[in-house]
Amino acid sequence: MTLWTLGTVMSEATAIIGNRGDVSISRASFYANQAAIDVQMAVEPLDLEAIAVSSTTSGENKITLPTDYYAILSVSNLSITPPQPIVKWNIYDVDSANTAQGPPVNYVLYNNWLELWPSPDSSYSIQMRYQARPSVLTTTTATPSFDTRFGMCWLYRTAEY
Repeated sequence: MTLWTLGTVMSEATAIIGNRGDVSISRASFYANQAAIDVQMAVEPLDLEAIAVSSTTSGENKITLPTDYYAILSVSNLSITPPQPIVKWNIYDVDSANTAQGPPVNYVLYNNWLELWPSPDSSYSIQMRYQARPSVLTTTTATPSFDTRFGMCWLYRTAEY
């Protein structure tokens, strides 16, 4: 039996705050999941690193972010030898720049996509290293991906919320 499950943390956290009846199971689960994300990001953020590679086409400058995307660590153009980093730009710099085409050297983040500048003039292989969002725990028997030794941190953070 696993020591720290979603159900255990929800139960113990509500006990810590005085067994209040106004905290629904749904709300306790929400707080426990947010606390699990906080703990994961604080203690083992390298476990959440991922890589996504996309190919561009001429004139198409948008790359959809992965569904588990949390934060960008780096973006590189793998089609150039040696691979070149693509530098984050300010949204206002891209909006005020001309609509040139060429090998991408800059990017900006919008809504759920990464936009390259200049707009690719050919097919390029773009690699994005990113921090993935931890999975949401949905069953009371679910366990987070961080080490058991951080269970008390998870419990106290849940109670704090």
